[in-house]
Amino acid sequence: MTWIELAQLLWVSRHGVMIDPKASIPDAAASLRGMAAERVRAADQVVLDFARDWHWPSPLEYHVRCQLYFRVLLAIEIIRRNARANLPQPRPSPEGTRRLLETLLIEDWHQLGVRWVETNFPARPGGRAGSGETTSRANL
Repeated sequence: MTWIELAQLLWVSRHGVMIDPKASIPDAAASLRGMAAERVRAADQVVLDFARDWHWPSPLEYHVRCQLYFRVLLAIEIIRRNARANLPQPRPSPEGTRRLLETLLIEDWHQLGVRWVETNFPARPGGRAGSGETTSRANL
């Protein structure tokens, strides 16, 4: 699977974790930073399942859906950067794709996620942040 194919997979799959893009959410970074450990682990487990079969379970609890929404957007951004930097393509195997999805949606999220959300979804006056997508299909 190429970087572009992986980005397309996540772009299409994001519909399964969409949050209402017209709604405002409380300060997204603060909400994610303050999330209870068991809620974070629940989202991690959903990612492990998704990485195996490329389908999000339904229904998802709202707190899991919110985490996954931002995780997918960050993963697409990382993939876009990797493609533009001409990094080697991912290993073309089901196991390689599974592992890469886990890395992007769990490991990279835990390292970069909240800071990325702070930068891309800053709190607005009144403690509200927009939930609109920052990654357009044209940037893939």
